[in-house]
Amino acid sequence: WSSATAFDGGKSGADEGGAGDGKGDAAGTSRRAPNLVLLLAGLYNLGVVQCGLVYDLVTILAERLTPLDVELLLLLLSEVGPQLRADDSTALKDIVDMVRKNKAVIE
Repeated sequence: WSSATAFDGGKSGADEGGAGDGKGDAAGTSRRAPNLVLLLAGLYNLGVVQCGLVYDLVTILAERLTPLDVELLLLLLSEVGPQLRADDSTALKDIVDMVRKNKAVIE
């Protein structure tokens, strides 16, 4: 299991208790991605990680815009939005523009 599988909803089939058989704990998988996002948000708010890492995750989530990505994006921005705006408001504006553009493409 890697942190990347948490952000694709665990679709790779690997789970902490299994050998990639796809029979992982559905409740555990559904909580994994939000918990990792909250961990990253907490580390950012404490100054352990820089805004670049958070912006990279926001960019990945904003490009895909699946229902899980939207949920994670909302969760992340609700936790770190004000601090991101203080650190780099132009990058946050670029993210908003990207979400609007991708939303228009999806519709």
